[in-house]
Amino acid sequence: MEGIAQVNFENKICMLPDDTWEKVNFEDWEKLDLRVAEIKQVEEIEGADKLYKLTLDVGELGERIICAGIKQHYSKEE
Repeated sequence: MEGIAQVNFENKICMLPDDTWEKVNFEDWEKLDLRVAEIKQVEEIEGADKLYKLTLDVGELGERIICAGIKQHYSKEE
């Protein structure tokens, strides 16, 4: 995807905007609480052409449900 940097972390891919590295200085970076989650389930959202409903396993934080605008770039199986 154009404009998105893929960062490999423990065999998982994190997606960040390309310019993230230019905007965050080290002091701010230390304050971030970045998490890697495993996608457990992907569901269609009726009427949405860009969104999937994702069920995530965030490890010690448990399960989370989010909406992600990735439908144009990934199939449900990916």
